[in-house]
Amino acid sequence: MKKPLTHLIIAGILLLIAVGAYGVWFVMVDTENAKARALATEIETKSQDASRIAEAKAALAALALNETAVSSHFISPNDVVPFLGSLGSTGAALGSKVDVVSVGADPVSSGQGHLTLSIRITGSFDAVLRTLGAFEYAPYDVSLSNLSFDRSGESGWSAAVTLRVGTGPVAAKPPVKPAS
Repeated sequence: MKKPLTHLIIAGILLLIAVGAYGVWFVMVDTENAKARALATEIETKSQDASRIAEAKAALAALALNETAVSSHFISPNDVVPFLGSLGSTGAALGSKVDVVSVGADPVSSGQGHLTLSIRITGSFDAVLRTLGAFEYAPYDVSLSNLSFDRSGESGWSAAVTLRVGTGPVAAKPPVKPAS
């Protein structure tokens, strides 16, 4: 009788050892699984951050192109003299004479300044109107404030025009880093 009882006790002890080993193994696997889930979540967060960074870089590149396109419609304060020269050459190409009577700068408000130009265009009626249209529809931020036509002589006309032309901000110099 001792033999089956001994076998039962030994089997019970082996069962308890196996269940204990399984429990320890289960806890170890669950701990490692929790670490793997945490790492997977961290990887997902990092990949989302990387995709957001890539989207932001693409948006900045598109914004830089848009900024360049928009800024091309404004005259840089450094390019006022060449712009005034181009007014005369535009008039000459269209058969009129353009005289810049006065130039004034409006104060900068909200980052956008304006030049107020008073110009006189002389020539044939057709040439004066074509020159005026070329100035009004130039690829700049131009608005016509005042306009008056006068007839001078048989075929001569003159137009006194006041234009407001948008100026862009002066390019800021990069900040100087203090010496360390």
